[in-house]
Amino acid sequence: MFTKAALELANKLNWKAGVAKIKHRVGRLYWRMGNLNEAISNHIEALELYKQTGKKCSR
Repeated sequence: MFTKAALELANKLNWKAGVAKIKHRVGRLYWRMGNLNEAISNHIEALELYKQTGKKCSR
C-alpha cells in the first residue's frame, strides 16, 4: 500500500534514485517472503536505475 504510493510519487517527481531505492527494498521484501522471481526482477530494475543515476545502492 505505502510502497505503491511511494513509487507513484517518486515516478511523478522523476526521482530515479528514489525509485531505485524503493525497488531495491521491495526486492528484499520479496526475497524474505520466498518469491525469488519477483525479488530478482525488482533488484534488476533497481540496478539499472542506479546505473543511470550514477549512485550506489544503499542498504
